[in-house]
Amino acid sequence: MKRFAIFCGSYNSLMMGGAKDFKESVHTEEQALERVKEIAKPEAFLDWIQIFDKKTDKARNFKFYRGELKEQEPDECERPSKKLIAAAEPQYA
Repeated sequence: MKRFAIFCGSYNSLMMGGAKDFKESVHTEEQALERVKEIAKPEAFLDWIQIFDKKTDKARNFKFYRGELKEQEPDECERPSKKLIAAAEPQYA
């Protein structure tokens, strides 16, 4: 597998392993960005695209907004806040 892995989908299943969301891998970030632009066509049934750099373990996340692909800032990524997790009430069955 090459350095930059590209994932995309209509919903994010990366938390379940993400294997079905994997599309391809490329050698450079420039190639990855070009592929993202090709994948992100308005008629595509996608909600999100991610470029993952295996060398640095960093990801660039993109979302569709009003028909356009927008890169999310790292703090915009959907991650639960530690404060919210600590404040959550225990769940009982």
